[in-house]
Amino acid sequence: KAKDMEFQIKKELEMLTTGERLWTFSEWLDECLRRMQYSLKQSTIINYRGRLDKWLPQDFKDKELQNFTKNDIFQFIFEHLDQEMSDYSKRNILKMVRRIFEMAVEDNLIASNPTKGLKVKVFMKEKKVLTTSEVEIFLNSAKLIQHRFYPIWVIALLTGMRSGEMYALRWSDIDFESKTLSVNKQWTSKNGFGPTKTKESRIVPLSPELAAFLKEIKLSQPSDGSGDFVLPHLQEWTHGEQS
Repeated sequence: KAKDMEFQIKKELEMLTTGERLWTFSEWLDECLRRMQYSLKQSTIINYRGRLDKWLPQDFKDKELQNFTKNDIFQFIFEHLDQEMSDYSKRNILKMVRRIFEMAVEDNLIASNPTKGLKVKVFMKEKKVLTTSEVEIFLNSAKLIQHRFYPIWVIALLTGMRSGEMYALRWSDIDFESKTLSVNKQWTSKNGFGPTKTKESRIVPLSPELAAFLKEIKLSQPSDGSGDFVLPHLQEWTHGEQS
């Protein structure tokens, strides 16, 4: 306890003599997340906080920024996390840690980024997709039992739209005359309605199948204009439990 107190006193004296604050990684992370609130989505802030709080060991959090070496980062990513998570997840954690150190370099708190040169190789697995016959079996079966997600699955398979984009789709985004559908926004449970993931709008052509199905949906909705959204906002969908 005495040694801990001695260390703290020396640290405070150093801060007084140099006029500079000695940031620990945890303290600097808090400051970075505070600044990020002005430029990033709340969901991104929550992701940074949740993942780094969970996976960073306490000695990493308590270490002062200027004392980090490339070996410290290497041991954390390739030894501490090696048995804990996939390469894809490790790459994301490294990306987050790199950004926190980048902000420290930008503020002249450290001379160089200790994560520089470190990479996590990710071997991409072959993505499996449904065949045409599998799609037909799937949709026919869903229609037969009148599954509540049936219209959502049809739109997903006929347009390739993301889940949040379909949730935000309004009738005003569809032009039956020009046979086009405008994808210009999305919805997430954390951020609500906002721009698409790429922050760009795109046009999806209406195939005869898609146009006929959309008209069928429209005829089944109230004619008083209350059905502004194309698809029903089911409870599971709203709570992010659609998977």
